[in-house]
Amino acid sequence: MREKIVKVENEWTSRKSRQLIQAILELDNRAEAEKFLRDLMTESEITEFAKRLEAARLLLKDAQYVSIIELTGLSSTTIARISKASAGIAASHSC
Repeated sequence: MREKIVKVENEWTSRKSRQLIQAILELDNRAEAEKFLRDLMTESEITEFAKRLEAARLLLKDAQYVSIIELTGLSSTTIARISKASAGIAASHSC
């Protein structure tokens, strides 16, 4: 039996992800951004996204996980994931 080779795209290289990123880059102002987010996400999803963004901001200011958990209500696992991603972004910008 011949083994099938499947190319797996990561979450940022898929056509759909590239489309999303391009759409975000093409937003002109705050009103467009608000409408775009309301069209794509529920109120709960927007709130969760905002919490994660706040966690990233706090991590960049070297806030402790305990403080971030208290301020955002996010789990330590979620904060660790954000921290890992933020570290990658910071490293790519320092080159």
